[in-house]
Amino acid sequence: MSTLTTDRLVLRPFREGDAKMMYHNWTSDENVARYCHWQKHENLNTTIWLLQMYLDEAASGFEFRWAITEKGNDEPIGAIDVVGIADNEKRLKSVMCFTKSIGRRVMLLKLTKQ
Repeated sequence: MSTLTTDRLVLRPFREGDAKMMYHNWTSDENVARYCHWQKHENLNTTIWLLQMYLDEAASGFEFRWAITEKGNDEPIGAIDVVGIADNEKRLKSVMCFTKSIGRRVMLLKLTKQ
């Protein structure tokens, strides 16, 4: 799976060991979860289960989900998933969830191939 970078962010594959920071930064936050299709995680075990699902899907070839980190800091501050691909329109629909400490909740984006 590829790692993508911008001037400020790194989108990398999820790794074992990410669950604690995922739970701390967004999965346990009801202000993030209310904009998503999932409920806030009541305990770390739920996030550990979710991370294992992500890792299993990646091992099976699913390559459309990344942990978002700030450049220079490997701590996941969010996630991005591609949730729809329209080949005829060359568009991707993605969902991002961020920790509220960076002032964002959830954003829906359309990414168009130029």
